[in-house]
Amino acid sequence: MHDTLQTARRRALSSAIRPLTISVFDVPSLPGPSPVSTIRSATSASRGLGLATALMCTLAAGAVWCVLTLYAGRDLSVLAVAIALVLTAVLRAHGYAGTAAGTILAVVCTLAACFYAQYLLATAQIASLLGLPMGTALTRIGPDMALAVIGTRVGAWDAALMVGSAAVAGVLTSRPGRAATRER
Repeated sequence: MHDTLQTARRRALSSAIRPLTISVFDVPSLPGPSPVSTIRSATSASRGLGLATALMCTLAAGAVWCVLTLYAGRDLSVLAVAIALVLTAVLRAHGYAGTAAGTILAVVCTLAACFYAQYLLATAQIASLLGLPMGTALTRIGPDMALAVIGTRVGAWDAALMVGSAAVAGVLTSRPGRAATRER
């Protein structure tokens, strides 16, 4: 009797659930994003993230260059090459390979990192000469004073190395990525 009651309950439950079962074919198709628009939004998101990453790397690279130069006690202009390679890798990884925008960003970010490092080094030099903390010197000196100190610090070799590094970054970023070369 107990088995019969259990069987009856199962049949009643399964007959009640069966009409609620919906097949994939029963649901009308809803308009959704096309694969092309999804790819474009993913690409633009990646490029936006790449731009933000490149700008943050620019500032971080300039600051690291300044700290390493102060720690080493000598000029480390060769770091411009390393900065150019890092910025190139960041931009290429985010879809800027083989584009004019990527080439321009690579050159501008490399030069900006070099200038930022030199500006921080000039500020550190002024701060040490005047006995001021670095933060105070940053707010007190003007761009004209910093540029004058940069002019005395940066020689022709250093300037050529920085500009050459920016050119290398531009050339490496302008090369098409692997996916683009496979399609050809």
